[in-house]
Amino acid sequence: ALLHSFEYDDAAAAFREAQRADPALAPAYWLEALTYSHVMWGEEDLPAARAALARLAPTPAARLARAADARERAFGAAVEAFFEDAAPAERARAYADSLVRLAATDPADLEAATFAAHAVLAAAMSAPPAERPRMARQAEALARRAFAANPRDPGAAHYLIHGVDVDVSDAGRALDAARAYDRIAPDAEHALHMPSHVFLPLGMWPEVAASNERAWAASRAWAARNGRTPVEVSWHSYDWLQYAYLQQGRWRESRALVDSAVAILRGVEAPARSPDARYAVIDVAFRHASETGRWDAW
Repeated sequence: ALLHSFEYDDAAAAFREAQRADPALAPAYWLEALTYSHVMWGEEDLPAARAALARLAPTPAARLARAADARERAFGAAVEAFFEDAAPAERARAYADSLVRLAATDPADLEAATFAAHAVLAAAMSAPPAERPRMARQAEALARRAFAANPRDPGAAHYLIHGVDVDVSDAGRALDAARAYDRIAPDAEHALHMPSHVFLPLGMWPEVAASNERAWAASRAWAARNGRTPVEVSWHSYDWLQYAYLQQGRWRESRALVDSAVAILRGVEAPARSPDARYAVIDVAFRHASETGRWDAW
């Protein structure tokens, strides 16, 4: 559930806990490896992923031999293909093809359909632009299959929304998934933010604001629990929250977000690899000024 909601740090910790409880549990290592590949965000830590795999066994063949049954072995083979020594586009395509085949072998295997949806979305990121709408529809169909059977599946709801993201002209077809995902994971920042990817193109400004208010609060709470710095909170949700306030004409709340960003990040040096934090103050100050005409904020 944590992995499907892109709560990557917490998911990795949970998979390592599973490994300690049962060192022979092969899927725990394959799943941990996936937590280091944030394809939808354009981030990946290949050395960390491959180190997780190596803790199970030194070679792909040896790792696959640790699978408990054919289903586990097929899933493991897909992950191994994703982390082989090849170009990113080739790896992502092999990952997607493997999981689509697995999902096709058993229509009742909802987890296979959900992971296949994720894999197709990952492959679409590096596919030629002309192919992306078709692949997004494929991912959406796979996610819809799982969502129809279990509307509380976080991955199914999440990937349905991402499938619509490629072309938001008909975002309403994912509204049921957005409303469901809004309730599935009440303390997962990304899960709370994602419904606004549907609410925004539909002009549902109160819902956009509420989603990102909750996402921002969940992000701050997560950082406090884990001793994280202000760089690591979700400035992406903060951006979307301010945009919603501006569309509602809530000038005072928007300006307060500018002042809060200044206060939170005062004296903090955000690295270039954290652009959301590095440019947070500039973004919200300029957006407020340009939308309201009140350039004293800038």
